[in-house]
Parts: sequence; C-alpha cells; structure tokens
Amino acid sequence: VVDWNGGGGCGGSMPGAKARPAEDAHGRVTFEIPADAQLGLGVYPVKMLVRGDNSVADLSLFIVNPGSQAVVFAIDGSFAKSLSVTGADPKMREGAVDLVRAWSHKGFLVFYVSARPDVQQTDVAHWLTKHNFPYGVIHLCPKMSMDVFKHKIAYLTQVRDTASIEFVAAYGGAKDASVYAALDIPASKTFVVAPTKLNNKNFKGAVPLSGGFDREHIKWVSALPNATVPAPECLMTDSLSRGRAKSTRST
Repeated sequence: VVDWNGGGGCGGSMPGAKARPAEDAHGRVTFEIPADAQLGLGVYPVKMLVRGDNSVADLSLFIVNPGSQAVVFAIDGSFAKSLSVTGADPKMREGAVDLVRAWSHKGFLVFYVSARPDVQQTDVAHWLTKHNFPYGVIHLCPKMSMDVFKHKIAYLTQVRDTASIEFVAAYGGAKDASVYAALDIPASKTFVVAPTKLNNKNFKGAVPLSGGFDREHIKWVSALPNATVPAPECLMTDSLSRGRAKSTRST
C-alpha cells in the first residue's frame, strides 16, 4: 500500500490518500498518482507498507520542472577519504559540504549517487545527514552488479531522458569520469577529485582537483550564474536532516 497523507512536503500540503501499487515478478512496484491527487513542485514524504508483516519503506518524491538543472556527486569518489561511508565516522574531504551547498544555493538540484547496494541506503543517508549535506536525490544500486559504472550510466540517463533533467556538472573519482562522459556532461565541468592519472580517453579534458575542494573552487562555483530552471526553493536551504530522498518525477 502506498500512503501519501504525510501532511505535506516542502512543496505544500498533500491530499491524504492510500492505494495499492502494481507489482512485477521481481517484487518491484510502480504507482501512478491519480489525476485528482496531483502535487505541485516540491518534495513529498511517501510511505510504502507491506500488509503481510506491516514493514514499511519511507522515501521522498521529488517533483521538479522539466529542464531543471542538476549537479551529480559520486558519494565515495567525491566526499569520503576512507574506503567506506558506512563505517563509524569516516573522514570527509575538507570543503565538501560547502561545495555542495554552493551549488544548491544557486538553484541546482543535487544528485548523490553510489554503486553501493541499496541495502546500505540508510547508512549512507545517515552519514550525509550527520555532516549536514543539503537535501537532494540519493540513489544507490538496487541490486548487485558486475558493472557498477554501467548501472550509474543507465540510472542517470533514465533521469535525464524521462524527467528532462539537465546535468551541468559532476564530481567523482577518476573512474567516474567515464560515466559523466557517457552522459555528455561537459569535460570542463567534470571534476575528478584527487586523481592519479588522467590518461584514459574518457578522462580527456576533465578538471583535476588535486587540492580537493579548496576555497578557490568553491568561490568559482559561488560566482556562477543561478540555474536557469531552478529546483524548488525549499531545496536551496534545507538539509538532508529533513529525511531521505530517492525518487524523481517531472511535472
């Protein structure tokens, strides 16, 4: 059962309603919001309930304008200094939160992506929340994959094509550069954090940030023009402490 009577997201009040979604052979569900319950721009809490055992899954529904501009951050490649963001409190790269907030305050929708399995969603979200990262879409791999970078490409391509999202910049490790190249994100706005070598043809033109997220780079972001099609205003100030975010739909 899908229940969206949470009382309101950052987009305003929500009509209370419950409905049964469609389930496929793999247990994944889809649900279309009825015409009489259409929502305005914003982020809305959604609760999914399994009637058999009353277990629940909470998520957030993003409703944005077609053509909204976004910035992608590979969580491990961009933020974490240690190997795992699911440890007690792995070290974070200096300036990471300030950088993401700089993009968010300019009206750009933030995407946090990872090739980690979806079972780590709560741990990853808690880590981002603890460090006060701005609110954004979090996406992990829904199943184990032998080609995690292919999965990232597939997900971001789907978002770009179905929700008409324009990815204007991207951050990650050296291996993420090929993902962003496949999405036609400009090499001049593909930032590789602490790279070793950029000799792969997919990395050509990517901008190395060997010094991490220093003050000059954050100042450069702050001086950029605002997004031409901005995210809902509430996302420019809210942090992930408001809840988890996973789903995106354009109006």
